[in-house]
Amino acid sequence: MTNRVMLAQLRNMQIHEVSNLPVEQLAMLLEEMSVLKADCKSLDTVLHTALVDRFSASAADIRQAAGKDTGTIRMAIGVHTIIADLPKDVEWDQAALKTAVDTIAKQGEPIEQYVNVKYTVPESRYSAWPDSLKAIFEPARSVGVGRETYKIAKDA
Repeated sequence: MTNRVMLAQLRNMQIHEVSNLPVEQLAMLLEEMSVLKADCKSLDTVLHTALVDRFSASAADIRQAAGKDTGTIRMAIGVHTIIADLPKDVEWDQAALKTAVDTIAKQGEPIEQYVNVKYTVPESRYSAWPDSLKAIFEPARSVGVGRETYKIAKDA
């Protein structure tokens, strides 16, 4: 018999109990979680592929009859309604888009009515700038943090 804590037991444990587990136990839980995530992803792929196989042709027919290439449609099957969403995936050529925006700006059009403009500065570039340039941009910069992550590796 083993005292190993299993993932199913975590549902009934308090955070402080979990955080006080031996590191070896935490490592095994992380490994078990990794295996479950991979299995879940694989099962999700199988189920999604099966749904596509079963319903995509009917959904395409309904969209075509409605004169749509994309979007959400509904199919009643018995007491269930199948909701099939085929979203648009639009990509813009950035160089061509900049040219178009410059063109309408030169015509006196307020570009904010037509496009969203968002400036970004890669942190790696910002870090390499001289202090004089950083000072100009500093008022526009705020730094937050993301989700902290941990891995446990066994020493060789």
